[in-house]
Amino acid sequence: MNKRLKQNIYIFIIMILALSLFIITFNTDADLYSMIFSLDIDNPINIYSVLFWTLLAIIAETFLIISPSSGVATSVAPAIYIYIMIVSNPFIVMIVALIGSILRFPEYDGERKHIFNTKKSTTFFNAANLTLTFGICAWIVNLRNSFGDNNYIVIGLLSVIGLLVAEFVNFILVSILIRITQGVQAIHIFRSMIKTFPSTIAIGMLGIFLVFVHNEYEMIIILIFFIPLLLARYSFKLYFESQRMALDTIHALNEALHAKDAYTGGHTGRVEQYSVNLAKAYGLSYSDVEIIRTAALLHDIGKIGIPDEILNKPGRLTRSEFELIQEHSTIGAKILGNVNSLKKVSNIIVQHHERYDGSGYPNGLKENEISIEAAILMISDSYDAMTTDRPYRNALTKTKAISELEKCSGTQFNPVLARVFIDGVLSKEESHNEKLNKEEFSDKNILIKTKEIVEANSDLPQDIMKVGTKI
Repeated sequence: MNKRLKQNIYIFIIMILALSLFIITFNTDADLYSMIFSLDIDNPINIYSVLFWTLLAIIAETFLIISPSSGVATSVAPAIYIYIMIVSNPFIVMIVALIGSILRFPEYDGERKHIFNTKKSTTFFNAANLTLTFGICAWIVNLRNSFGDNNYIVIGLLSVIGLLVAEFVNFILVSILIRITQGVQAIHIFRSMIKTFPSTIAIGMLGIFLVFVHNEYEMIIILIFFIPLLLARYSFKLYFESQRMALDTIHALNEALHAKDAYTGGHTGRVEQYSVNLAKAYGLSYSDVEIIRTAALLHDIGKIGIPDEILNKPGRLTRSEFELIQEHSTIGAKILGNVNSLKKVSNIIVQHHERYDGSGYPNGLKENEISIEAAILMISDSYDAMTTDRPYRNALTKTKAISELEKCSGTQFNPVLARVFIDGVLSKEESHNEKLNKEEFSDKNILIKTKEIVEANSDLPQDIMKVGTKI
């Protein structure tokens, strides 16, 4: 069975589950039909209120904020859905969520996406997923009726529980779909999605405030209080756009560096591979490995500030020239430090020439003062430099390079990591792959990979909707 067929069968099952919850919810209240289509404005639920809530949902789902660091988009939709859950019932929430997910038209990469230019499978999954997850959340919030009206503490607790359950259900649904289509492990998806949990809960709690406004004032006043939410969304959008511009600038600088220094492209790719293998052999977590991967790909970006005549000098550097070259780790850290999502990477890069005995630069750190990630990068960077031909010397053999690693263990290199690198990485290389494939790490391939890493896109496709967000 191919992936497309598996995907379609899975989406069909989710649609059946959502439809089943629709039917069950509708059958719990015999007056639902008459309430939804009632023209009596004195009724708390009528056609006008349903249309009003639907409009709010469409607006909330349309104006998304996409984080440049994770690819995850957030919106004020959870606040709207929690508000509707409390003042109406689960069936109304499901109706509004369904229409909101179908009629929304958010902007992605400068293009408005809507029902007519989005794949049908995506639209069906988004609609079923959002309807099902917020339908379940609404059922949990609806338990408030057992504790009396307007008990805002109970409402708040049930809302938090409902949103957490909705997030979990959404995680399961999205994980299975992406596992089918891309083979991505669930834990990787969870790490991407968990970043939005706090914001989803916080935004959802604003729905309780909207309930208070709804109870104390006319419904139209909700629009007035909805405007600050959109203004807050706009402020975040401006911030994220500034971060995106910074990421694009970093990518441009990296391209310029590879253009001015032919050695850097292949070296960067090999250092990335060594660093990732060493981090895994040492037992670091997936997130730490990915941070090291990014640091390896960007570790020489500070060389963009070094004059070409020094960077490409065919002979050995003079003392003053070497001191100038040493500034590249500090320059690189300053460049990356301007982007919040690359702060950790910046700290690794500024330390990646620090030596275990304290004789390194720029700050003379030693032993445990040097981060594990920077110590890993130091070993990988040094080993590749030793085993690569340079204009002023020939490459060392693998045996000689390993001898140098052992000789400098405890002085230049972290001794534990040096042993893991020798025994857990180099010794496991296949004989025919004793040197990493140079073509694999060509300038073109490394530039493409670096752009993907710098942008730090989520493992999740951007056309799959998440509860209160879009991934």
